[in-house]
Amino acid sequence: MKKIYILLISFLMSFSVSKAQTTLTTAVDFTVTDLDGNTHNLFNILNSGKYVCIDFFFTTCGPCQATCPYFKQTFTNYGCNTQDVFFISVDQGNTNAECTAYETTYLGGSPGYPTISGTTGGGNAVVSAYGISAFPTYILIAPSKAIVEQDM
Repeated sequence: MKKIYILLISFLMSFSVSKAQTTLTTAVDFTVTDLDGNTHNLFNILNSGKYVCIDFFFTTCGPCQATCPYFKQTFTNYGCNTQDVFFISVDQGNTNAECTAYETTYLGGSPGYPTISGTTGGGNAVVSAYGISAFPTYILIAPSKAIVEQDM
């Protein structure tokens, strides 16, 4: 488990362009709805023993557009949410349609991990709860609910 954590951090740090971070050290629970209509509850995922890696973005953010393919590749490298890390992307301020267009333009379609729009899926509330003010921001939450990386 520790090896996965170290590899994930190393990989994500290799392309991080943002210096934004959350000041939280403990996760705040949330339930959101992805672009496909599926609901996801953070604490349920953590309670299953998985780490959760969250990508905070918005659709017209240049650095977000540039780094989203790396997040998708990391998702693929770490088992597509079937192993020890669960990946989720949370948008600020956009609708499902805008997020779908973003995925099509910058990822060639759905990346496979849940994408949560800001206005329709509940992403705005998550961004606010975590105090995210610059994008992209990537955080990693341990199954213990501790935020082990506030800015990757």
